[in-house]
Amino acid sequence: MIASRFFLSGRQLRGPVVALVVSAIATSAYAYPGDGDLDPNFGDSYVGYTIVDFGTGADGHQDGAHRLLRQPDGKFVAVGSVDSAYGHGHQAIGLTRILNNGHVDTSFGVAGTGKFILNPAAGEDFTGNGITLLPGGQLVVAGTYSHPAPFGLLVAFAGDGSTFTWNSEGQSGSAFNDVLALADGRLLVGGMAPGVNSPATNDFALLLFDSAGSFIEQLWMPFDLGGSNNDVVQRIAFVAAADAASHRLGYVYAIGSVALPNYASGHANIECGIIKVGLYSSGSKLQPEPSFGSSGKLVLDVNAVWSAGHGGTSDGNAYCRGLSIGKDGSLLIAGERYYFGINNDHATADDSMGFVVKLNANGVADPAFDSSGFRFFLNGVFDTSGLYEGFWFSLIQGNGRPVLGGLVAAVCPGYVQNRSWVLRASVSGLQDATYSPYFCDAPRPATDTGFDVALDGVMDAGRVVTVGNVFSSYNSTSATNFVFMRHQSDLIFTDNFDPGY
Repeated sequence: MIASRFFLSGRQLRGPVVALVVSAIATSAYAYPGDGDLDPNFGDSYVGYTIVDFGTGADGHQDGAHRLLRQPDGKFVAVGSVDSAYGHGHQAIGLTRILNNGHVDTSFGVAGTGKFILNPAAGEDFTGNGITLLPGGQLVVAGTYSHPAPFGLLVAFAGDGSTFTWNSEGQSGSAFNDVLALADGRLLVGGMAPGVNSPATNDFALLLFDSAGSFIEQLWMPFDLGGSNNDVVQRIAFVAAADAASHRLGYVYAIGSVALPNYASGHANIECGIIKVGLYSSGSKLQPEPSFGSSGKLVLDVNAVWSAGHGGTSDGNAYCRGLSIGKDGSLLIAGERYYFGINNDHATADDSMGFVVKLNANGVADPAFDSSGFRFFLNGVFDTSGLYEGFWFSLIQGNGRPVLGGLVAAVCPGYVQNRSWVLRASVSGLQDATYSPYFCDAPRPATDTGFDVALDGVMDAGRVVTVGNVFSSYNSTSATNFVFMRHQSDLIFTDNFDPGY
């Protein structure tokens, strides 16, 4: 079902860590001023952030970071989509790496720039959607290749980001949105594939490759619940759970969007889909876990949960964006819930809010988490603003407290705008008021209106490092740039847990 192409012929791909002594203080929350604020020891000018402008192509204005990786040596690699060399709205894969202090790593990429751009052919597009690190040091990017039909794309790069070393392509109509490297070097990929029951639809898809990009196996997971949109995996996670008798190695969780029957208003009804799949060393490598939901599948009807507690609310769509697994095997899922205007009179989504869901390993909502397993967050700018709020990633800090990131409609001096949003909650889902959630004066001047968002985050010794996009007059030739930030945390003094670390 998978074609592997090497584009060297025909279609060518072109293209201060602080040591701390743990003492009795480490078991308690060591509060100090600025918890959650940008870390002044991070960034090119030590201001808490670093902006990376690719600035290529005829357009030179749409550099969009998508995913972040923390290497074992403490460096951070971000992947996303940037303007291709051919312009006219076409995209290329962009990679950049920074040091642990936030400075651009000039040993990475091309000619000391810290950046590498992989261009498609003229008139075609690459998107960089996910990234992982192989045990041998290669970086592997999951993305999509459009020429013009979409194909899932897996590309391996040298560890210094100087060149690509191999690539594999999925079938027509597929997309690869996330990738994880297993301890043995095999690669798990999540995305979508043409519908197994209907070619006019798309299904959740998990794929297994070896460390050289050779296809091993694929599993389709059709929801087929109706509606006018498709089903697609956005993020995956792996949990080791070895069982010698069954040859099971562990479980793969995948979250994404699932189409339900359209609302009576005519709007599409999109909700959160989750699957749980066992990974095995013999026989079929990928097998749905029957104890989870219905034959390994579960739909979270976020709109129904919201509407149950808020009379007179309108139709809405929910998108699962972030996934973390807790020490106890619980799932922490974050996302956005959009709505279509007070009277369902908007053709497209008008506003949104963030939500987080906590489930146990079998997909059952945790009643200790805000009484229903669901928690909604909004900053009070709602209904008519045309601004958006929502979460794009979830993390779990050392004492089990969630950290959630995305974008927020922030009331800054003299106006309202979207800002990067990173907040911390209690173990029961309540927002931690001691943790600064957003900033009006960074990484751009408060008077510079626009749209900022934190799209992914990783833990760094208890602190949170994010990558996202900044809309800025920082560079007159660029409307959006990659932006890295590091947030201070009192939990730098505690044991940290992050399954993606």
